[in-house]
Amino acid sequence: MAPLCPGALPLRAFASLLFVCACVAVGCAGASNTAGDAWGVRLSGQTLESLSEINTGKPAGQPLDAKPLLQRQRGDVAIELRADASTAGWLREADKTLAPEMEKGLDWLQRLRPRQHPRVTLVLTLVAPQHHIALRRSHDSRDRMVVDIAVALVPTTSRSAAVAKALGVGLHEMSHAFSNAAFSGHALSRRDDEYRSSMVESCYLVDTMRVGDTLRLAPRKGSDGDEYFVTAQSRDASRDVVSALVRAAGTDTVRWDDNVALLGLKLACGIALAQR
Repeated sequence: MAPLCPGALPLRAFASLLFVCACVAVGCAGASNTAGDAWGVRLSGQTLESLSEINTGKPAGQPLDAKPLLQRQRGDVAIELRADASTAGWLREADKTLAPEMEKGLDWLQRLRPRQHPRVTLVLTLVAPQHHIALRRSHDSRDRMVVDIAVALVPTTSRSAAVAKALGVGLHEMSHAFSNAAFSGHALSRRDDEYRSSMVESCYLVDTMRVGDTLRLAPRKGSDGDEYFVTAQSRDASRDVVSALVRAAGTDTVRWDDNVALLGLKLACGIALAQR
């Protein structure tokens, strides 16, 4: 999702939408982020900028008023969840409800972080999908790398599944930030960066499946001919990732108790991420 950007050159990303959702009830159709939602990370000098645009085309709402909801830290990696009032009310007892998703998120941050920059924080602001929101957040990256984005959370699925999808987007963008040569010490091609970030998002969702969940592997839908080329690359990478995972699972619909399909997915994730 990001062009190859050595040093302080900008990198930009639009997160791909790889799964319809992890659903609690059999046959439920989970909500997905709209095609107009976009996220990005960009390194400018020593500053890491995070960009979020939610519900493009909808009227602008009131200034975002989000409060701390939940924080988890393990060593030098941390995840902070913030939420607007309506979303925080829906995510009641978040410390108990979302513990597995938070712990798996920390696992992925520890796995992904480059040795050259070990202190990292993912800040995720969860908002209700009612208004158009455009945010640009900046953090000094010299002592701690912070990716700070907002994601619209549609409360039509289980709380854990909805937040897992949002955390998947955050890890996707963190993967892009990690891939910058200034942090990682090596350069990835745009194609490899897109593919890796999409695979990270996908494999995190596989990791957070719960009893009763069904994971539907579905590539991002296409757009019209004037689609921005970075968005098109993100879409193409997500399609390739989904195709690889469908082959590994032997199906495009994976139940929580399908041990053969899940084993195939976990092996595919391990191999793909070790190679890139």
